[in-house]
Amino acid sequence: MITCLKSFYNSPFPVLAAGWAIIVLGCASTKQNEVDSAKIKINPEVRLTRGGISLTNKDGFAYGPTKLVINMTQWGKGNNASIPGIAPGKTVTVPYGEFTDDDLKRFNYARTKIMTVVVRAEVDNQKAYAVLLFPDPSKPGIRGPEKAPER
Repeated sequence: MITCLKSFYNSPFPVLAAGWAIIVLGCASTKQNEVDSAKIKINPEVRLTRGGISLTNKDGFAYGPTKLVINMTQWGKGNNASIPGIAPGKTVTVPYGEFTDDDLKRFNYARTKIMTVVVRAEVDNQKAYAVLLFPDPSKPGIRGPEKAPER
């Protein structure tokens, strides 16, 4: 048994295993930190329509490049779509077919229930975000957003 342990500790396996663990954990936490590191909270209006997700800029400033993420997991994965930006008071509708996951599989609205929509935008060269929950529990039968609780 001691000979077996000596050969294990002398092999490169423990170092390789530790290296892979650091890489995997580091990559998993990077996506979540994109939302956590955002300093500005935005207040868009998000609606689920038959044609797609409708996003209205309710703030008094323009959103730069904006990314919508449907059903984001704790590792930052979800179905993503990007838009170049939104002027104040304007509405953009992104068709469900434009949302893809990391494997470039298209989002299937007919088979997947939308629980969350994360809006990540660039505002004055800073990261901004909003997290919306669906459906709104205070309005039975209406598929409108509810603001996520503050952290």
